[in-house]
Amino acid sequence: MASGSDDGTLRVWNPSLIKDPASTVVEPLNIWRASDRVTSVDVNQSVQLAAAGSNQQVSVWNLGTGELLQTLSALKGWIGDIAISPNGGVLAAADSSNHLRLWNTTSFSLTHDIPLAGFEAITALDFSPNGLMIALGGNNGKVVLWNLANNTLHDPEIQYPAPVTDIAFHPREHDLISSYNDGLIRLWSYQP
Repeated sequence: MASGSDDGTLRVWNPSLIKDPASTVVEPLNIWRASDRVTSVDVNQSVQLAAAGSNQQVSVWNLGTGELLQTLSALKGWIGDIAISPNGGVLAAADSSNHLRLWNTTSFSLTHDIPLAGFEAITALDFSPNGLMIALGGNNGKVVLWNLANNTLHDPEIQYPAPVTDIAFHPREHDLISSYNDGLIRLWSYQP
């Protein structure tokens, strides 16, 4: 489990170490410092990566050792959200310039810089369970899908009149769940 905060830290906990569920005091395993207020985090345990987005950069750590592996700075403005692919090979970040940027996590080389029209700001993203699609949600209530296999945008015409606060794929691959700042959660089905 990981959290980011306004003090510029990424904190990582192991929920299995919580012995007393009634306890309100839980110490983090690791505390790492980013350059600025942390606006998004993601962890991939299978490849031992933890990432934090802040202003104009994403910091990536080795989850096991705590070593700072890379600071990615080909970004503009605040990071709306970040995600690490299920196999750990791709890190995605959306910044306030409405670009989706993808990096190879072996070399940390930028592989895609995709401008996305139709958003006021990208606020949420998630990889599909097979890692072949990325769902993106915006503060204008819009949801679109980026196909990594053929580099195409799929617009399932999902839009709700409130900002998207988070988005996630269902394990069945063709269902999405999105949450909104009006307190509603929606489940969507789509055909790629």
